[in-house]
Amino acid sequence: MKILTALVAMLLSWSVATQAQLSIEEVQAVSTDETIRIVNITNQMVDLTGWSLSVQRPNYSRQTRYSFPNNCIVPGRGELLVHSGPANINQVDDVCGGLNINLFWQAAFTLPNDAAIISLRTPDGLLESSFQYPPLYRAEEVQFRNDEVLFSGTMTIPNVEGQHPAVVMVSGSGPQDRNSDFFGFKTFEAIADHLSKNGIAVLRYDDRGVGGSTGNWAEATLDDRAADVISAIEFLKQHPSVDPKQIGIVGHSEGGVVGPMVAAQSTDVAFMVMIAGLGTTGTQLLKEQSELLMRAAGASEEAVALQLELLDLMYQAISTDAEEDWAVLVDRFRQAGIPNIDQQLALIQSNWYRSFTLYDPMPFLEKIQIPILAIFGSLDLQVPAASNQAGMEIGFEAAGNTNVTFHLFEGANHLFQLANTGSPQEYAALAKKFVDGFLELISSWLLNQSDDMHAP
Repeated sequence: MKILTALVAMLLSWSVATQAQLSIEEVQAVSTDETIRIVNITNQMVDLTGWSLSVQRPNYSRQTRYSFPNNCIVPGRGELLVHSGPANINQVDDVCGGLNINLFWQAAFTLPNDAAIISLRTPDGLLESSFQYPPLYRAEEVQFRNDEVLFSGTMTIPNVEGQHPAVVMVSGSGPQDRNSDFFGFKTFEAIADHLSKNGIAVLRYDDRGVGGSTGNWAEATLDDRAADVISAIEFLKQHPSVDPKQIGIVGHSEGGVVGPMVAAQSTDVAFMVMIAGLGTTGTQLLKEQSELLMRAAGASEEAVALQLELLDLMYQAISTDAEEDWAVLVDRFRQAGIPNIDQQLALIQSNWYRSFTLYDPMPFLEKIQIPILAIFGSLDLQVPAASNQAGMEIGFEAAGNTNVTFHLFEGANHLFQLANTGSPQEYAALAKKFVDGFLELISSWLLNQSDDMHAP
């Protein structure tokens, strides 16, 4: 499947013995490398002896230029991959006739969202083709409403005419901004950047009461959050750059709770990506999560047992809302020496916490018929992979949904960083990037769903 870009293939021809043509087909970011693909679109060999490739960056006075060595042959239907990299290094593969030139620019540049003029020149210096690459997507500041709540967000749209598949990004628990920023790791911004570079429109927005959005996240239930997503989908359906039949959800953590709630009731959801989503009840998750996190922090067995007991009492009080059950919980808090009991109760009795504790995924999973990609991390201590995948499998099997893909990233934590232990205590110290293959898995899967919808 061809990755969508904002670039129109441009043919380049010159007088060589073969009279062959080349095309710079696309510019595409690959992890920390930026790559230009120079493709021989003919069946004949092309000799690039004496040819040069140059890049002119905006706001830079000098041009970066590379001269191909003698006998640099591009086979028929072959390609050269030209990479940018560290400054002041210039290396070439031993055999230019292979399909790859590892070129490290002396003046490193950033593509594709830093517009640059790419030029191929003939041996006599005549400019055969020069054209400017625009950014692969544009960003729009947008607003939409769910009743009295006004949401502010950012929509990134591929710079290609026509309508595109689109996704709404749904954040995890707690008040998150549109970027889902964890210790400087702007996870949703990174996902949106990658998806829109690859042809997918993305809407991400500030949660209630965060940034430019009104309302109060603690007062919102999971049902309220689901209604917010439905409003976001309604907004996308009206957007001229969005194909209304190809709107999906990408949800992380609690976003993998809200997403299924929406997909189970809305026929406008065409596909869904669940990143560390839930296949167990809210109470089961809180208990398993607490035990794993406490053990990772070195807590004693007595402390773990106390926490699990308190969670059982909290569930009892929330589920019955009986005065005597709340009294038992408060009394146990006092016996255990829990500080700030009033603050603890305010959180536990919030609309959000109540709805999450009582959440059961099965009534929703059992109704979902759309394609699903469910991603887990092997070191995720907040949403453990094994139990939650097992729950999803039961729910989707009950729905008769066989279009479900599960993927486990080894060594990934809850934020899908390459981790050491998976403990949240190391989040801030880890590299602010996703594990290799994470972004590519999501974009390729989403585009496959789009292709399948257009298949005859």
